[in-house]
Amino acid sequence: MAIEVRNVSFSYSLDSAFETKVLDGVSFRLEHGENLGILGPTGSGKSTLIQLLNALLIPTQGEVLVDGLNTKDKKNGSKIRELVGVVFQYPENQFFEDKVYDEIAFGARNLKLSEEKVRERVLEAINFLELSADILQKSPFEISGGEKRKVAIASILVRKPKYLVLDEPFAGMDYPGTRALLSLFKNLKGKCSIIVVTHTLDELLGLVDKLLFLYKGRVKAFGDLRSLFDLDELREYVSLIELLSKLKKKGFSFRKSLVDMDSLEEDIVWNVLHGKV
Repeated sequence: MAIEVRNVSFSYSLDSAFETKVLDGVSFRLEHGENLGILGPTGSGKSTLIQLLNALLIPTQGEVLVDGLNTKDKKNGSKIRELVGVVFQYPENQFFEDKVYDEIAFGARNLKLSEEKVRERVLEAINFLELSADILQKSPFEISGGEKRKVAIASILVRKPKYLVLDEPFAGMDYPGTRALLSLFKNLKGKCSIIVVTHTLDELLGLVDKLLFLYKGRVKAFGDLRSLFDLDELREYVSLIELLSKLKKKGFSFRKSLVDMDSLEEDIVWNVLHGKV
């Protein structure tokens, strides 16, 4: 089972004077269980790409397959959107229910589940996201910013997607909030594949296995995250990679592939203890 993107191009306002091509020949494959980071500057096509993954948009050229289902086939649309859940940037701006419970339950109810099963999924989602049950009877418009973000994510998790797409999930959040949410996402590993769109990859080390780097609608790099650490084009987006580069020039030797800040700290200590500085 996998998401396959095969030579996909996409243009807005096709065959008009305003036609704009935003993706050009994009190809990659993500196996179920793998996590992917999608990185690139503003205007590189990241948000368009994730809408292609769950059939909200259809490729102008090429094809997208989700567990073998082609997004171009209209009869596959509802099943694909069941498999691929998308949490858009600032999702809390899209709330419409009066109570948090109903906001979260909406996605599960669309699956035609019994109300008992819906409640079970709502409670499971808020427990996972470390939200108190007391929040369920509050208005989603009156809770804190961090709680709003978690409620929006819970509204997708109740559908139990195989692939969870997060568009700039840490946008507008402070450092403690970002670290707390990242820790929760890491607990999803093995339960579903996570695809994260971001402008910086630092906070995703330890979460994503693969990286797709988009530039002007084209794939500049795709592969195992650790194998791309020395790619010059990534340094302006990933401050940790810039730090690693500078440390290597100073004579530091890293004993293992770095996957998060904890492993970096361990190796810096090792270098100091072994007289590398």
